[in-house]
Amino acid sequence: MVAAYGPDFTQDFLAYASGNKRPNLSTTVSNSPNLTSKALTTQGYRPAGNPGGVALWVHPSGHEIQVLARSGPAPDEPAEAPGCGDADAGSDCLVDSDDEESCRQCCDDKYPDGGPCHAACRSGCADKL
Repeated sequence: MVAAYGPDFTQDFLAYASGNKRPNLSTTVSNSPNLTSKALTTQGYRPAGNPGGVALWVHPSGHEIQVLARSGPAPDEPAEAPGCGDADAGSDCLVDSDDEESCRQCCDDKYPDGGPCHAACRSGCADKL
């Protein structure tokens, strides 16, 4: 496991496996533009292959994310929301928050006037665990 995912991932996995942390044995399937390699890695996920053309990311908790192919920008380039001048709208909130509620609060704080950037930011929050 260390060779495939690294020592930090392995240590965190052992905490879940020993019962010190609560596992999350579920799978999310998404094509969200906020699920970039950088965002997933920051959240503790590691790439686990591309079975059937679907990028698979695993978390030490057991959670898996299957990232479907998107049309438009490459997976590491967030899509720009229509009318939003910030192509990264929401990526900071997605990475810096612990759950959907705190992600949405971050979006409300960062884009208090609403509008397309606020909507783009909040749309990515649905992918938070």
